[in-house]
Amino acid sequence: MHTKLKTTCIAAIVSLLMSPVAALAKPGDMYVYPAKGQSNDQLEKDRYECYLWASKETGFDPTNNESRTQQAKVVRVPVQNEKQGATLAGTVIGAIAGAAIGAGDRHDHGQAAVAGAAVGTMIGATVEQQGQVQAQQQAQDTATQIAQEQQAQTQGMENYRRAFSACLEGRGYVVK
Repeated sequence: MHTKLKTTCIAAIVSLLMSPVAALAKPGDMYVYPAKGQSNDQLEKDRYECYLWASKETGFDPTNNESRTQQAKVVRVPVQNEKQGATLAGTVIGAIAGAAIGAGDRHDHGQAAVAGAAVGTMIGATVEQQGQVQAQQQAQDTATQIAQEQQAQTQGMENYRRAFSACLEGRGYVVK
């Protein structure tokens, strides 16, 4: 009776520890056949030990991974131009500067303001355009980094699956 209770407790502990491992793959994703007549309890124990070994060997633990499905996430990278509004600011500042410069001559006061506004608009537009180019470059860099991280994630999962399968096959299971 004591041995049976001990065996049942061990099986319960292994099942409890295996619950995160069971969530690793979608149903039908990986088939494991006990080619040497291993029991279900032995299969669960071997799966858990292979999970530990594969995680250690590859440095990838799928139970700590948010994207277990390997599906690429769609990420929208906002393009924010910090120089937005520079054209308007340049126009206003240029008009004020032109009016101040032309203040000495009462007849050219208005024309100086218009000329200043035109120059300020061109300078502001140039600054705003440079800000837009910088914002687009930052967005592209971020998108590239996200793509690289997703690729590394996929490669980590593939390496883990190969190691996990190799471990189980070494223990006498057929893995497909």
